[in-house]
Amino acid sequence: MNPQRRWIYITVGLLAINVLVMGVLVVASAWSPPSVVPKYYERAVAWDQSMAEARLAEELGWKIALSLSRDGVLVSAIDPAGQPVGNAHVKVTGFHRGYPAQRADLELMTDATGVARGTPSPSAAWRGTPGWYELDIAVHRGDISYSMHREIELPSEVAARQP
Repeated sequence: MNPQRRWIYITVGLLAINVLVMGVLVVASAWSPPSVVPKYYERAVAWDQSMAEARLAEELGWKIALSLSRDGVLVSAIDPAGQPVGNAHVKVTGFHRGYPAQRADLELMTDATGVARGTPSPSAAWRGTPGWYELDIAVHRGDISYSMHREIELPSEVAARQP
């Protein structure tokens, strides 16, 4: 085999390997469900409005604490005077980053201590799954509204036990 033909075979071989790898990737992508964040474009368009709402929420002075566990979501609300925000309507919308199409919506009410607890339905595929969650929280009491977006991690049991 002369050197000129050897380079032609090497080039054709590399191209064939590239086509084979691309075929494998196309088949693999067709078998897995799409992981597209729902309403991403609408959220991006409304970014300025979301930032204005966040500034107003900060000026309001409420302190909203959020925790996520395998049992569900806990939201705690305190006003600027340190008093609990009781009898407030809380809406939590969220999804696990691994399952963005499977959103969970929770409608809750705070009790006299300013705490609201809720659990996603058992049919929510992401319920209790370790990993990162994106949650939108809106708290309304009377004509006062507070909204925020949080990214929170639910660690696995093994990671939770490590110091």
